[in-house]
Amino acid sequence: RLPGAHHHDLLDQAERVLEEAAGLELPPERSGQILHPSTDRLGATAMWTTFAATVGGSAAGLTGLTFIVVAFRFDVVATSQEYRNRAAQTVSLFLTTTVTASLVTLPQPTWALGVELLVAAAASASLLAVLDHAARRGTSQHARPILVVALVVFAAGITTAGLFATAGSTDGMGFYAASSLLGLTWGVYGTWVFLTQAGTDQINAAANVQDQPGTVPTA
Repeated sequence: RLPGAHHHDLLDQAERVLEEAAGLELPPERSGQILHPSTDRLGATAMWTTFAATVGGSAAGLTGLTFIVVAFRFDVVATSQEYRNRAAQTVSLFLTTTVTASLVTLPQPTWALGVELLVAAAASASLLAVLDHAARRGTSQHARPILVVALVVFAAGITTAGLFATAGSTDGMGFYAASSLLGLTWGVYGTWVFLTQAGTDQINAAANVQDQPGTVPTA
């Protein structure tokens, strides 16, 4: 053999070993990869952790804003059964979004997250239904279809994500994301209603009474 051929053979063998090693999957603790705390698969919900943290922080801030708006219109909200319960509905939406976001970022197995999401969805749906009934109690009002659809979709999205997670899958997290965004959007809408429309019914009623013929304007 030519001089140095042995060294070339050793280099070729070393290259083959390195190529074979490159194709092997190392354990997470040796490869530098970190298991996401709320899943059993590598990085399966890593993006949802950031999303949940952002949504949870936004919902917590909007909860405080709702209390400020209610305090600003306290004279109207305190005397109106409807507005009191609608305000409680808005706070419930924000709190549910905050709690579920905390559950997603909590270090725990995927199946445990699923069970907690199911419990949160059931509790939220029950509370929202009770508050909606209380807001219409003593009146001839019927449940508004758009409100019913929004609340049902909100609870259904969390429930669907919980069912997937209970089975050990994170494929249903998109439903959780949709419900979270819906909760934030509807909550902001409810807060805007308190700020701009609370008390207008009484003002309009008083104006109609004064406009009627034979009515003596009050001083």
